[in-house]
Amino acid sequence: MMNSSILSLGEYERYRQLCHGVKDGSERAISDAAVLLSALTPSDSTLVPTPSHHGKATYMLDIALQIAKLKGCTVDPCIVSGERAKLYDIKMAGGQINLDFRLTHTPRGNIYLLDNCVDTGMTYRAASRLLGLVPIITIAKTQERYHK
Repeated sequence: MMNSSILSLGEYERYRQLCHGVKDGSERAISDAAVLLSALTPSDSTLVPTPSHHGKATYMLDIALQIAKLKGCTVDPCIVSGERAKLYDIKMAGGQINLDFRLTHTPRGNIYLLDNCVDTGMTYRAASRLLGLVPIITIAKTQERYHK
């Protein structure tokens, strides 16, 4: 995945239920994910949560804020986009995905992108056009062959 560092709890199949719970907005899943991901998060980091299909960080912002309480790190939801359909729905329909990410301002510090799951690497590539090659912290990742 573009020579970046992926800090992940593990393979998607093991964490599938947690990933879906987070996307569904389950408070329990969000809390559990925050506790687990805090173990991967340096205390001097600036977490940049990825935006959801609503165009701004939602459930990933909730996770980032809980991690910040546990670790004392900074949260900066500086990436936004236009509203769109969910990536999964677009993929299943065979549609073209265009992530029009943009920065509201330039984040500072030891930046780590925070995302729910790394699958195709599309979200990371869109974010890296803005942030450069920064590490990504994620609940789960699919097999490495997709991270190109």
